[in-house]
Amino acid sequence: MLNNKFKFTYLLLTGAVTIGMVSCNDDDDDDVIVEPNTEKIDFEDITVGSEGYWSGDKTGVESPGEWGATNYTGSFTSNTASFENIFSVSEYGTSWKGFAYSTLADTSVKGIYENDMYLYGNSGANDSKTFAVAFSDSATITFEKEVNLYNVQVNNNTYTYKVIRDGNAYTDGPFKEGSWFTVKFTGFNEDGEKVGEQTFYLADYRKGKTYICQNWTNVNLTKIKGAKKLVLTFDGSDKGSFGLNTPSYVCIDNLAYLSDNN
Repeated sequence: MLNNKFKFTYLLLTGAVTIGMVSCNDDDDDDVIVEPNTEKIDFEDITVGSEGYWSGDKTGVESPGEWGATNYTGSFTSNTASFENIFSVSEYGTSWKGFAYSTLADTSVKGIYENDMYLYGNSGANDSKTFAVAFSDSATITFEKEVNLYNVQVNNNTYTYKVIRDGNAYTDGPFKEGSWFTVKFTGFNEDGEKVGEQTFYLADYRKGKTYICQNWTNVNLTKIKGAKKLVLTFDGSDKGSFGLNTPSYVCIDNLAYLSDNN
């Protein structure tokens, strides 16, 4: 006959097993994943002109640029976040880097620089209209305050996608075994200290893979906490004397960070 101490231990053990069996039951409808409350930057609050995109203008702060160019540093805003843009004017024409925004989406246009505003797809994420395009290292987003990031959706633009797939005169040709191309998201706090980073492969031909991102894809950014700025940088296997040969672009949409009421 079990004494009271052993009875109590036995009941605890059997109760724990029973609870464990219930909580692991695949048919339990009470197992619900609760998504946190987030603030989302989706670019739908931007008024887009008749050209279908904006990649800068001469209204920014003027400064001397490279090769005799004049730079105009400005920005655009979506949901209180600021996206830096540097627009350059020279005798050879205009160029830009940082962030632009666009509504152009077409997989059939040629993979050339003039088509850098085209998303490789049909629309913004979740069938939306507007998305952002980042180009070149140090494309910078500044938040109104320090935030804990949650996720972002990314995709290639048509120019980069087709250069990866087909090559061009400035690359080593189409991607082959061992080739890769990434975008890295790095957060910095008010003091300029790094507070986290996350890397995503926009193309990956390593170990037998032949992957090129061609759909809006979620990137988890929860490693980045307390970020005042978010900086995008690019890397890849195809490099030359002037750096990366693969066109350094990424399209982003639905950038989310945690709300204060979590």
